[in-house]
Amino acid sequence: MDRASGLGASEIAAVLGWSPHKQAIDIWCEKCGFADPPRESAFTGAGKRLEPVVADWYLDDMAAALTPVTLYSASTVRHPRLPFLYATPDRMVAGEHASWPLECKNTSQIHAREWGTPGTDLIPAHYLAQVDLQMACLGVDRADVAVLIGGWDFRRYTVVRDADEEAWMLEQAEKFWRDHVEPKKPPVIDGSAASLAYLEKKHPAPIAEKLRTATIETNALAARYRVAADHESKAALELAQIRAQLCDLIGDAAGIEGDGYEVTWRKTRDARKIDWEKIAMGLQPADPVRFRELVDAHTSMRPGGRRFVVRFEERD
Repeated sequence: MDRASGLGASEIAAVLGWSPHKQAIDIWCEKCGFADPPRESAFTGAGKRLEPVVADWYLDDMAAALTPVTLYSASTVRHPRLPFLYATPDRMVAGEHASWPLECKNTSQIHAREWGTPGTDLIPAHYLAQVDLQMACLGVDRADVAVLIGGWDFRRYTVVRDADEEAWMLEQAEKFWRDHVEPKKPPVIDGSAASLAYLEKKHPAPIAEKLRTATIETNALAARYRVAADHESKAALELAQIRAQLCDLIGDAAGIEGDGYEVTWRKTRDARKIDWEKIAMGLQPADPVRFRELVDAHTSMRPGGRRFVVRFEERD
């Protein structure tokens, strides 16, 4: 389906401010055409490949708990009152008296602490928002989340529908869609990559080489920028010093493992770089004109972007 036509369950967390990966401005840019549709990453690709494995593990786990169920494919369902909201669960579970959605997740061991006691609803907030919207669209009172942590640690969680939480979520989603997506009015501009991409697409180049006269607002922002830049410079220096000290302590080992953290310093693989331009020049035909025509035919111009520069007068 056309993702721009609505707000999916996997996107609602960003709108609510619960996503560790995206913000509301990212979703707005995707819906309003200021960003390309999200590409499948290595992580999401692995999740799709492991989805059947996690689903089978869920079936075994339910059978072991003496509550055997069956799974069937889920279709996309839109919310009955707010049709721009939709959900496509990974699977639907058929129990003895009811059906409910199942989400199959795969994550690394480093995120294990984000998952609480199995059987509860103590799951990461962005997944909680996802199944909350699924239950709202499907009109069911339960959703299960199965997760495989580190490739071996399987856990099953159950989320029960909460009317108050759902009402608040739907209110926020409706406000986002009505106030921002439909009129194509962006949410608050922040420092995210999506915000900067949107601004560059909206204002690709200056209309004229002139500078605006500063206002009280721009003076205040420039002062804040200067303070933040000073802090960033000092923090970057401190970060570089700490990194060097940690590398020294790691020495000939691959890294250091501590309480709740891991620091590694491994060698990357050697990379072979081929200078194709020099090879082409060495193999150029006897007809240099034809060679130049081929070069021109396969050369494209990459448009330049706008460069943000701030200069301050030196302080006494």
